[in-house]
Amino acid sequence: MAVGFIGREREKTLLESRHASGGFELTAIYGRRRVGKTRLIREFAAGKRAIYFQARESLARENLARLSEQIWKGLGRERPAPPFADMDDALEAVFEAGRSERLVFVIDEFPYLAGSDPSVSSVIQDHVDQNHLSSKVHIILCGSSMRFMERQVLGERSPLYGRATSVMRLEPFGYRDAARFTPSYRPEDKMRVYGVAGGMPKFLSMFDDSKTFRENLEALMSEDSVIHGAVRDAVNEEFRSPSTYNAVLSSIASGSRRMRDISSSTGLDGPTVSACLRNLAEAGLAERETPMFGGSDRNTSYRLADMASAFWFSCVRGSLDLISEGDAEGAAAEVEKRFERHMGLVFEDACRAFARQSLGYREAGRWWGSDPASKTAAEIDVVASREERGKRVGLFGECKFTKDRVGAGVLESLMEKSRLVGGLDERRYALFSRSGFTAEAEEMAESIGAALFGIEDLYR
Repeated sequence: MAVGFIGREREKTLLESRHASGGFELTAIYGRRRVGKTRLIREFAAGKRAIYFQARESLARENLARLSEQIWKGLGRERPAPPFADMDDALEAVFEAGRSERLVFVIDEFPYLAGSDPSVSSVIQDHVDQNHLSSKVHIILCGSSMRFMERQVLGERSPLYGRATSVMRLEPFGYRDAARFTPSYRPEDKMRVYGVAGGMPKFLSMFDDSKTFRENLEALMSEDSVIHGAVRDAVNEEFRSPSTYNAVLSSIASGSRRMRDISSSTGLDGPTVSACLRNLAEAGLAERETPMFGGSDRNTSYRLADMASAFWFSCVRGSLDLISEGDAEGAAAEVEKRFERHMGLVFEDACRAFARQSLGYREAGRWWGSDPASKTAAEIDVVASREERGKRVGLFGECKFTKDRVGAGVLESLMEKSRLVGGLDERRYALFSRSGFTAEAEEMAESIGAALFGIEDLYR
């Protein structure tokens, strides 16, 4: 089990560089709950002159009283002081304290504060406009509601529009950084952990690599597990009709990735599904996909945006009755039955990231379409491209997270399907396998110059 602060080197460096400017800064940090926003801010603020306030979903009066306490505490006042009369007085004290000496002022869960006092954005804007040329205050506004932060802090209609000097949208860790939480695990189990926890630091930190993966999985199958609450909260916090959005997310996780299929499986009409998908994308819960190298809107597909949510909706949600009954062992057994299909998608996602990060391809995605000769659907797991000496080079790959070794037939099929994709000057091929390759596949790969990657190669 890893200890200490992991990852976010780029984000922390950016914060430090903004802090080093010495002048006024306003940083907006937002991202899904449990993605590590607060931990990043606390790591950055450690050892600095700072005021840290975490708003609550409460009345404006209570938030103001708690903010007043944190301001006086951050400024080193030993004796309790009365609350400020209003937010205007509170901000005046902050900017006065940051007039001659650097001061970090953090409002965590800013959407809660703004929800209790809708005028707070205008108050901050007024003080920023009056003081930014002479101020040494570094304000950090942080929030978990993606839509609120993008609309009410960064959006054109927000009083704070144009005031932010830096913006960070924190995304879940990729599979490589996620593996740093379980350094003792073999590559296959590191990938499985990523399949459960995604790149969410809070979930990753719950895995103990001195125990088996199954033991860790069982421990997560309790009714009060943080992963259940986090997925529910993510939907409930963003939407007024969570049941509708849960139905759409469950449909996608079950394999309905086209709009018409989602509509059919949920019973919702097309306009409702379309609106849900648009809102889910804004909230960072779903993603719109199109085939690499183009394709019509009819080929648009949707996927869940992070692995933890995909795991919960595809593998866990069907076992909630067992979990509520306290049967963690039975729930874990049921989850494992659904897990292999889920892990196939996880492995594909990691292989596409590997193509970008380790093989040097600028773009990497997947391709799907129809084969006019056979009049059947076709799909390629990894399609990547890059420019080399004025030529557009494409990489085509198939990914197999199975117990069986991958044979030459998979490579032959990949080469055949790749001919359906145009616009390339050169084609290259790769197979990715959890369990290795047959002798025939190795011989064929060598003869045509195809690359073979085992799961251990993805972690080197």
